[in-house]
Amino acid sequence: MREIDKFARRHGTEVEELRRWLVESMVLGAAADGTIDRKESERIVEEIATRPEFVGMNEQELRDDLEAAWSGLVHDGATVRLYALAGALRGYPQRVLAFRAAVSTALSNGAIEPSEVEFLREMQGVLGIHESDVARAFEEIQGSDESAWPEQVVPVDAYLDCLLMAGMSDGHFADIELATVIAFILSRPEFDGLPEEHIRASIEHRLEEFSRRGVEGRLAELGAEFVTDEERENAYGLALSITMADAELDAEEREFLLHLRRALGIADERAAAMRDAVCFDEAGSESGGCDDDDMPDEP
Repeated sequence: MREIDKFARRHGTEVEELRRWLVESMVLGAAADGTIDRKESERIVEEIATRPEFVGMNEQELRDDLEAAWSGLVHDGATVRLYALAGALRGYPQRVLAFRAAVSTALSNGAIEPSEVEFLREMQGVLGIHESDVARAFEEIQGSDESAWPEQVVPVDAYLDCLLMAGMSDGHFADIELATVIAFILSRPEFDGLPEEHIRASIEHRLEEFSRRGVEGRLAELGAEFVTDEERENAYGLALSITMADAELDAEEREFLLHLRRALGIADERAAAMRDAVCFDEAGSESGGCDDDDMPDEP
């Protein structure tokens, strides 16, 4: 099985769709200096042939994708195509992969122009790429690491889902809670580099998904999306901070936290310590911290 097939299967993406958008990302990277030169097509074809994302791909299909990408860029402009890319790639690992493809093409001549830096920063904002994943992309592509597959990325989508599910766990999600969640997200390092407009769009999309499918299935998936214990604890800490913002927990919030820590594999003792830390932080607020009765029930 090709690497692109493995990546697509792991992240629930159609291979043909992923390939098409990766080619378009490379075209956007090639045009990031402000010039649109179709003569660069052959250079991109040559580069594509060396990249692990496209090993085993039919050359004619790649050329067709490349021609379609150039045509779209000429007709619509880079900004429109960039937002089309963001709309098509909903998953964070797919967006990171696309960003890396654009960086690779922009750096293919060994140097990067200020206009290219400006465009890649715009791309980072539109795609919602975490600052650490931007740095990792440049480091690995400028170095000798040819691995294209972003196996280690900040689990932004999973963090966001934990926050939203925590906010919804009491049975409603009012506008004032949405404003609180957005302000909280913008203050957190887990979402460093993500612009507010991207966060709002992501929240809108995910709330629509939850309203159609519920949260139970997503909750069951979360454990596999965090690689380290630190990430799992960060996720649980984010949920704690939202549910205990008013220093009170109702029965639904208690139940959600119980299910979340089970899904994340967090031990009861560690969960209790994290809960106490949140309550200690709240102690200086007007609410005066948490009462023992407000603690999430242990199984």
